[in-house]
Amino acid sequence: MNADTAYAIWRACYVGYETWLNTVDRGRAYRVGDAWGCIGRWFAGRWHTPPAQQYIAKVGKYLREKIWTTKNFQQP
Repeated sequence: MNADTAYAIWRACYVGYETWLNTVDRGRAYRVGDAWGCIGRWFAGRWHTPPAQQYIAKVGKYLREKIWTTKNFQQP
């Protein structure tokens, strides 16, 4: 159920159903197909705002570093 809900929200964002994002505080105009924008929206609830951009940068860093391949990935 959680995965279904998470990916339904992701798809709604990615395909352009969340036009309300253009009616609230945002860093730039909401647009279809912006995967990084949807990642930031997931965290901050807004489109390319400073908190969203910080989260996007952190996720991008983790992807570049492939932290899931490190020995202590699941350690706190």
